[in-house]
Amino acid sequence: MMASRRSWSEPGLRVQLMALMDAVFPGLVQAIDRARALGAAWEDVTVLFVASAGDGPVGQVSVMRFAMVLDGTPTDVGCLHAVCTHPAYRRRGHCRTSSWTGTTPWAARARCG
Repeated sequence: MMASRRSWSEPGLRVQLMALMDAVFPGLVQAIDRARALGAAWEDVTVLFVASAGDGPVGQVSVMRFAMVLDGTPTDVGCLHAVCTHPAYRRRGHCRTSSWTGTTPWAARARCG
């Protein structure tokens, strides 16, 4: 198993990830497509970390950046979302690996992108 930062523009990856998310979150893909039609593309606001096994993704974590003011100080914070593992691959550490890979850049650089 390997987890790494990936790009939505990789050929075929979006289709594979949408199938994964549809298996875990029924109806989410339709919501993503509706948002895209309104000009809010999912991939424009998320950084993607994918756990792969065999020849495709089995888990993923997306990170969104939010600009906030904390105690009077402007700062960027990260939010993990769309955390999922295919049901056939659960309890093998894929989510933990994806989450760790996705949060490490935040701890080191406090920013996304």
